[in-house]
This record gives sequence, C-alpha cells and structure tokens, in this order.
Amino acid sequence: MMHDDSSIGRGRRCTVALMGPFGFGNLGDAAIQDAVITNLRLRLPRIRLVGISMRPADTQWRHGLDTYCYDTTAYLNLRRAPRQAKHGGAAANALGASSVADPSNSRRPSRWYPKRLMGRLPELQHAWYVFRALRHIDVLVASGGGQLDESWGGPRNHPFTLFKWTALARLRGVRVVFLSVGVGTIDSAEGRWFLRWTLRLTHQYTFRDTGSRDLANLALGTQRWAKVVPDLAFGLPVNPAPYRSDSRPGPLNVAIGVLPFYDPRMWPQRSAAKYEKYLSVMADFCRHVLEKGHRITLIVGEVNQDRVVIGDLLVRLNDNINEGRRERISAPSIATVNDLISALASADIVVAARFHGVLLSLLLERPVLALSYERKVRQLMIDLSQGEQCIELENLAHEPLRAAFDRLAIERERIQARLRSDIRLQTMQVMAQFDSFSHDLKTACHLGDEDRSGHI
Repeated sequence: MMHDDSSIGRGRRCTVALMGPFGFGNLGDAAIQDAVITNLRLRLPRIRLVGISMRPADTQWRHGLDTYCYDTTAYLNLRRAPRQAKHGGAAANALGASSVADPSNSRRPSRWYPKRLMGRLPELQHAWYVFRALRHIDVLVASGGGQLDESWGGPRNHPFTLFKWTALARLRGVRVVFLSVGVGTIDSAEGRWFLRWTLRLTHQYTFRDTGSRDLANLALGTQRWAKVVPDLAFGLPVNPAPYRSDSRPGPLNVAIGVLPFYDPRMWPQRSAAKYEKYLSVMADFCRHVLEKGHRITLIVGEVNQDRVVIGDLLVRLNDNINEGRRERISAPSIATVNDLISALASADIVVAARFHGVLLSLLLERPVLALSYERKVRQLMIDLSQGEQCIELENLAHEPLRAAFDRLAIERERIQARLRSDIRLQTMQVMAQFDSFSHDLKTACHLGDEDRSGHI
C-alpha cells in the first residue's frame, strides 16, 4: 500500500521498521521476518510494523507489511512504476507500485545537469527518500540475517546502503537496533569503513554467532564481548512433527536442498567448471539415495535461484536412472516459509546447503547433513553439537558424501534425541532477546501497560 504522509506519524502508533536486503524470495530471510513479526505482535499488539526491503511488493505479499525501498534500485523501480502503468497495470504491479511507500515528491532531473552529477542523482534522490521516510519511523531494526557483508555487489551495495539508513536515522532522532546479525565477507577498506561506522551509530547490536562477533571485532573494531544471540528464526513458533523410529519399516524420505554454487548465472564467485562438478556430485548422491530404496524430495531455500538448479539436476538424473527410481523423486512447489517447513517436517533426513534450510530442519528436530558453502553454516552445526554432520561444499566429493549420509541414516534417532535439548536452549535465548527488546520498545515509544495488553 502506498503511504499517505498526512495519515501516518508518531502521534498515531509506535512504528517499528524491519530493514534488510531481503525480498528476493529467500525463504531464510522470510523466516526471520516471520519470527520477528510474530513475536513483536505477541508482546506489543498495538505497535505498527513496516518493512524496508529490496522488493517491497514481495515483502508485502509475504508479510503483509507496507514497505519502503531499501536501496536505490528498488527506489528507481518505484519511480518508474507510474510510467510503466501507462503501458499496463501488470507491469506496474510487478515493480511493486501498489505496495511501496513513497514519501518523496522529487521530480525528474533536468537535462542540463552535468553527466557526473546525473550519475549520482539517483543515489541523492534515494537519500532524500530515506530521510523523508524516517520521519514516520520510531525505531529502525536491522532484523537478523547476514547483513554485515559485501559479497553481493561490493562495498557500495549493502554496506553503503546500511550506512545510509543508519546515519540518516540518527539525524532524524530514530533509535537504531541490530538484532542477531551475521558477518560475512568484508574484504575491502571501503566496506569496513561503512560497516564500522554503521555499528558505531547504532544504539544496540547483537550478533547471531561467536564467529560473527569475532570477525566484527577484528575487522570493524566492535566490542570484544558483544552479546551473541542465535539466529532469530529460532523464534518461529513451530511444532516438530513426530519422528518415525527405526522400528517402522519402509524407505526414508530424504529432503535434499540445492543452491547455485559457483553457477555463472547467479553466484557471486562464478565458475562453470565448479558448478558442473557440484551438479555431478549431487546427481551421483541422489542415485545413491535411490539405490538404497529411499525417496527424494528436492527443496528450495531461494525460490527463484534454486528452482533453476533443480532443473539442471533433474536433467542429469533423468538420463541415468530408470522409470521406477524416477517416480521416487519429487520437487514440490515451495513458495513460502510454511511450504518449506511442511516439506522439511515430512522428511526423515535432510541434506541441505542453505543456512536456513539447515536451521529450520534442526528447529524441526530433523537429522541434517549440512553442505557448508560459508562459515555461517559450519558455525551453526558446531553450535548445535552437529559438527560431525557437516561437509565443506568446496571439497565435496562422491565417496565422503555417500559415507556421511549412510552414517546419518544409521544414527538418526540418537542425533534427534540430542538435538531436542540444544534447540530448546537456542530458542530460549532468542525469546529472551524478544522480551528485552519489547521492554525497550515500550520505553522508547512511551507505551504504557495498556499497549502491552492490546487494550486501549
């Protein structure tokens, strides 16, 4: 829904903005936002939640939030939407014209501007848009995820955009909080500068794992003993489905998650040879699972990218298996977090690469064989005493992957029993952070006890 400046303001309700580079169909990011929205509304029913994302239309569809444009690209799509609408409503809707907030009334640039200024103009326009948007926001929250990272697009992409929102929020007098954020790649001096000052300008921040805290301390000069609180998706209200014991005969349902590892079409580091090797090993592994008599459910963690990889994988599989085994492979349509949770809950074993594919499986108390493409996946498995069930994707090979799966199939009940207590501890820490943050919100927004209960 388009925001109307005259109807929104601090005099109405406390407005909390959930910000991040999400909105592209990544179900891990969506799981985090679902957890935050659910837990904040449970504790403070009368607060107003809005989003700040790279695809506002997607964020509104998934979470029901009015949403601002996180970066310049999303903002430019918003500005183009009225012109697109002249050529058909579908084009405008695809750009998110009906679901984004536009507090700016800026006009198209005049043609006499120098070319250099014209190149910077969209960034300046977005900064003005951000500054105007922040007058409607009381608390700005970087809500989880691996937000301290420059892998996708370099330092002038996410690091600069995060700094822009944070710095302008402080100018507006808006409280800024980072909850359980992760640290990825920060190789450049420019990226380190943006992120260092971003964290210095926040009122409060926590990291999602000790590795992220240590990397931030080393690269960004943060507090050595900054608080660590597990990923916010551990706050999702899920009920693990009963697990099938070894006493019940029959084939296992093995959920296998893929991702475009080194895919030249979409991965930050691109190598056709490495992507082909990854597909070869995964296809061989799927044949091994089928030879054992089990069923395979191919799942996605990013709804657009991973479907392409599943298509590539199925092409290689269909050429090398018979019809009977082909019938034991399914690739259900997964578009939402609930779809993914349903697929994982029906599995006996999960083999996953994406961080939240691993996390949600563990949250559901499913034994997981994690294929780690980044430090965060390995760290998650170690934190939950599952390090033995983690294989580095960079070193993925046929025999070690087969052997690791066979061991997991034998030990799955013992692993599940151990998971239960570890998951409970992670969830308790996340819930405690939501309690503390909600208490701080009451103070920051001057909410009384009646606001907590939902009564006027």
